[in-house]
Amino acid sequence: MPVNPNEAIIKNEGGNYELIPEGVYTVQVADVILKKNQKGYRGKVVDKLWFKLGILDEELRGLGIVHFVSTAFTAGFSGGQSSKLYDLACAVTGEQLDDDSIDVNTLIGGKLRIVVKHKETNGKTYSNITEVMKVDAKSKKLPELT
Repeated sequence: MPVNPNEAIIKNEGGNYELIPEGVYTVQVADVILKKNQKGYRGKVVDKLWFKLGILDEELRGLGIVHFVSTAFTAGFSGGQSSKLYDLACAVTGEQLDDDSIDVNTLIGGKLRIVVKHKETNGKTYSNITEVMKVDAKSKKLPELT
């Protein structure tokens, strides 16, 4: 019996990927996608943003990596930890932001530096972004993705 036509289209949700070597890379935000009802910390259901990043460094130019962050946008309390979205937005803009709100679409096209470390989960190794930083004004100028 055939699959119901309404259920027959299966989308690739990132199961196929290329392992990015550990290191520090300059990347450009290529796209941002809101994913509703995703599994979050301790199994809590949350909305997440998938930032699709394209590597600009010559040796891996054009390879993509996705940075998953929750929609929480906070600079943190005095001495507290800021949210991953806040850190990413500050890295792209190159400045500390007010944590009132952010239009994430304004980050598309922006550049930042990332630290990639490998993480093994259930026998699979993943490229995990462990840190985001602003692009240093003294760093080599890399052409944008086209």
